[in-house]
Amino acid sequence: MGVRLPIRGIIVVLIGAFFIHVFSWMLDVSQFLNDQNYLLYDGELKISFWSKSLSDLAYGTFYLGEAVIIELLYRLWILKKQ
Repeated sequence: MGVRLPIRGIIVVLIGAFFIHVFSWMLDVSQFLNDQNYLLYDGELKISFWSKSLSDLAYGTFYLGEAVIIELLYRLWILKKQ
């Protein structure tokens, strides 16, 4: 019996990582609008949509690993139950 990828868990994690990414970007923009200590770079916002992509990638891989472990434990529990 081969090991199948937990597709549902991966999809849920990717959707969650996308929303975490957008939410953290929105927090950065709101902090910029509320805080005048942020610097402007060449007259444009220093904050970009991808400024937090590495931290979001780290969170995403953590949640992906968590989803894989949960899915494997669930499958083992189902196999033991049979």
